[in-house]
Amino acid sequence: MQFSRTITGRVLTIFVAIGIASPAYSIDFIAKAGIGRKTSELIIRDRTFDPDFVMLNLSLTGSVERFFVSIDSETSIKDDVQSEANGLVFYSRSDFNLTFGYGFDDFSAFAGVRTGETDANFSASNASFGTRSDGYYFGVSGGYFFEGKGNLSVSLAIASLDGEVSLAEPFVDTTAFTVTTPPENIEGSAVGYSLGISWQGEVSPDTLYNIDLKLNQFDFDDDVLFGGVDLSYEENFSTVSIGLTHFFE
Repeated sequence: MQFSRTITGRVLTIFVAIGIASPAYSIDFIAKAGIGRKTSELIIRDRTFDPDFVMLNLSLTGSVERFFVSIDSETSIKDDVQSEANGLVFYSRSDFNLTFGYGFDDFSAFAGVRTGETDANFSASNASFGTRSDGYYFGVSGGYFFEGKGNLSVSLAIASLDGEVSLAEPFVDTTAFTVTTPPENIEGSAVGYSLGISWQGEVSPDTLYNIDLKLNQFDFDDDVLFGGVDLSYEENFSTVSIGLTHFFE
């Protein structure tokens, strides 16, 4: 999506600018790759949709002294297919996060922007629909090192998001409206949270294995009651992944 490409380009420019403007400071890079399972849940109008995704997770972090910038991307590599009335729904998912942070002695503080999309195609009507959310977040993270075993870290973030969900079957029964021409999308806003837990162990001096668990919960309030129907909705995710982290200097 254009948002992701634009942000990525700006961050890479920031990395290069830091290196050119401050040659006295070295830039350390951390690359991370993993495979995970993302379980999603969309609850709208007393209906629940719960596609599961196999995700490819990639991230790149650059740090100068105690400051760091991180780009994280999650993309489904296999559609989830679910049966609905009169047809099948094919789901895919993508998430992008851009994080700026600072490491203190005992914890790190961070803030960033994110975007996420679930795309769906309904075979019965050949219609495309789905959900999208954009916004910003801030949080803290910390960890504990178990000598000779590994490192356990925890992060907690609060997010403020704007979201929309397509007003289409099978998501919403439009016959409930008191108007004849419903809009294409429901728009809402949410304050939600993200909880992350990660375990890292050493593979080599420059490479770690990692096991990650992340939980997200967002409750979107319908910004405008349309046709006398409240279209507030809830979207939640849980992701478990395993991968490798490599340090570059």
